[in-house]
Amino acid sequence: MRALRRSGKKSELLEYMASKRVYIAGPTTLIAMLRVIAFAWTRPHCRPDEVKAPRQG
Repeated sequence: MRALRRSGKKSELLEYMASKRVYIAGPTTLIAMLRVIAFAWTRPHCRPDEVKAPRQG
């Protein structure tokens, strides 16, 4: 990372990672993210396979 800071390419790397949906997470952040995903996945209205278009009446 020192070479990235010196060359000013750190922000370019972070922008590239975000565009590819890649995020750096430490152990604490990773556990928190996994808990949020697990909570959302157990909610019936949050699962992607349960998404239905509302009926127009």
